[in-house]
Amino acid sequence: PIFWLAGFPFDPTLGLLVGLATSATAYTLVWLRSPSIVLTDSSLSVAGVELPLNEIDSVEVFLGAAAQVERGPNRDARAYVLLRGTASKLVKFKLNSAIDPTPYWLVGTRQPNRLAAAVQRLIG
Repeated sequence: PIFWLAGFPFDPTLGLLVGLATSATAYTLVWLRSPSIVLTDSSLSVAGVELPLNEIDSVEVFLGAAAQVERGPNRDARAYVLLRGTASKLVKFKLNSAIDPTPYWLVGTRQPNRLAAAVQRLIG
């Protein structure tokens, strides 16, 4: 509406077209730039950062108030964290790496049970 109002004095149709083009561009950029979670037979990739599955020790799902606590007071500063505004549920991957000091990955997702079950299936 802002772009339409800005263009309205010149030409209402031009304002409408500029508003639609701007909105479409913004939504496209948000969709293209959103982080993705990719699980293969050998690794878990979150927002382009890859974790070999053999370094995952355990998987936990956090919902509701428990997820809030994991996001805040219980969070370790050394952890890899990807929180998303659209996903309030979390999956925590505890690691067992001998060389990496990262204790766990904390990932926000809309389908935490599905992700946790898939990873559990692959790590045994």
